[in-house]
Amino acid sequence: MFKPLVALIFTSAFYGPALGLLDAIRVESTNPDDIDFFLYPNAADTDDYDELIYNDLPSVTGSRYNSANPVIFLSHGFTQNYTSQFPVYVRNAYLEAGYAATHNIIVVNWGKLSSAAGSVDVPIVGAITSLPLYVDVLSNVPIVGKRVQEFVTFLQSNSLLSSGENVRLVGQSLGSHVSGYAGQFYQAETGTKFARITGTDPALPGFEAASANERLSPEDATFVDIVHTNQGVFGYAGNIGHVDFYINGGGPIQPPCIGNVTDLFCSHNLAPRYFAKSIPVSPTYLACPRRFFGTLTPLLCNSGNRIVFGEHVPTTAIGAYDLNMIL
Repeated sequence: MFKPLVALIFTSAFYGPALGLLDAIRVESTNPDDIDFFLYPNAADTDDYDELIYNDLPSVTGSRYNSANPVIFLSHGFTQNYTSQFPVYVRNAYLEAGYAATHNIIVVNWGKLSSAAGSVDVPIVGAITSLPLYVDVLSNVPIVGKRVQEFVTFLQSNSLLSSGENVRLVGQSLGSHVSGYAGQFYQAETGTKFARITGTDPALPGFEAASANERLSPEDATFVDIVHTNQGVFGYAGNIGHVDFYINGGGPIQPPCIGNVTDLFCSHNLAPRYFAKSIPVSPTYLACPRRFFGTLTPLLCNSGNRIVFGEHVPTTAIGAYDLNMIL
C-alpha cells in the first residue's frame, strides 16, 4: 500500500558518500511491539500516565481507562516521542480543558520506529540530512497505523469501546499520515470509519505524489480537518481534508519564526500549538473562506460565512479557510 518516493531513495544513494557517518544513521526498530500506548487520565498531574499494552487485557482493565468514554489518540512525527512538543502541548491542553473526565486521552509513542538506533535524541539537522533514516521512518508509517487500528479493534473486541464513531485521532507531521493509515486499515477491517482525524501540518516530504491511499485523505474518517503552517516545505501543500485551515496564510514561514535560522522546523512545529489554543471552549477563533492564495479577504468575510477553527469546528464544515493567529 505504501512506498517511499523513488526520488528520496535516489537522492539518498547519490548523496550518501558525501554524508559520511550520517549515512549510517538508520531507524531503531520496525517492530510494532515497540509502539506504546500511554493513557493520561489526571488533569492535576499532566505527566501521570498508565501504560496500556496491546493484547494485554489486564493492562487496560487495571488502568484508569473508562470504557464509557470516547478515545482520543495523539500520534507524533519524525524523530519524536511521547515527551516531544507534540504530543505534550495538545495533551496538556486537553487535560487542562477537562477532557480527562469525558475522554480517554492516549498518546501513541512510536519513538523507536521514528528515530535513529540507539537514541531518540539525534540532533534534528543531522537526522533530516540522513535520508536513509527518513526513508526508514516513512516505511514505518503504515506499520504504526496498522498497530493503532489493531489496538482499537482489541478494545472493541473486549467491549471496552463501542465503535469507531467513538474514536478521534490527532497527528502531527508524519503522525497525521499514521492516523490516515489507521483509518484506512480500520475501514478495511470493519467497513466503518473513525469519527474524526485532525492533521496538524501533515508531512510533505515523501508524499508529494502519493495517492489518497498512501497518505491522509478525506476518505480516512467521517470528518478530517487540517491545520497548515509550513506548506510546501515540511508541511503538505494544498487541501487534504474536508476542511483545511491556513494559519497566517499557511506559511511557509510563520511570524514567530521569521529570522529564526537555528530551528528549521519552527513553522512546521507551530501547527499543534495553534491547534492546542483552540481546545478550550473560550476564546473561539473564527476563520474566513479562503478566496486567494495566502490572503485574507475581510470584505468577503462576515458572520454568515465564518466558521470556528480547531477543536470545535463544525463537523459539517467543508472547504479552505484562512485565519490570523498569534501565540
